[in-house]
Amino acid sequence: MANFCTRCGNPLPQGSDTCTVCNPVAAQPAAASGTTPAVGAIRPGFKHPAVIKIGGIEIMIRKVIMVIAAVEAFLFFMPLFSVSCQGMKISFSGFNAAFGKVIQMYGGAERVDGNIAAILLLIIPILLFLVFYTKKQLSFVNTKLFTTSTALSVAGFLGMIILSTTVTSHVEQQMLRVTFTFWYTLSLILYVVSSLISVGCVMFGKKLIQSRA
Repeated sequence: MANFCTRCGNPLPQGSDTCTVCNPVAAQPAAASGTTPAVGAIRPGFKHPAVIKIGGIEIMIRKVIMVIAAVEAFLFFMPLFSVSCQGMKISFSGFNAAFGKVIQMYGGAERVDGNIAAILLLIIPILLFLVFYTKKQLSFVNTKLFTTSTALSVAGFLGMIILSTTVTSHVEQQMLRVTFTFWYTLSLILYVVSSLISVGCVMFGKKLIQSRA
């Protein structure tokens, strides 16, 4: 089984830890000595960066997932659902769901307690962003990284579903009505997109590794 560079994804020469693509200067002495390249080695410069082509334009998957994660973190502070109470429509964001909210009612102010577990809906996209932030050169063979992003994306999606289930159950017990906003739906869609992209990269990366073995 061939070893691969953790930075660019190209196979390492047999018996060497030096990548001929990322560090060609250090690899020159071996090449000058007339050493025969490893069987099945990919020629220098042949890379499989994690990119997708749309209309002839190459888009880095790393940046796509980072943008999705940043938007998800932003949506945490947007109105995700609203509750109709005494003729009033009260909006709640993910922040309110986590830390509660003070509502100005006709008879005075009333505080609605939150659930601190909802803060995970902010932590998950931040982690998803950081996973790819330091990976400047991402290749499809980085299957562990894409597996991690798959897990985080699925966790975020499930977190949104659990939030809606919990809120709906609690509100119905008080004979109130809850309405989920466009921002909530958008958050679900983005997590689904991120999950599908990550799963696709894992599958393609494994096939790529098998073909290079």
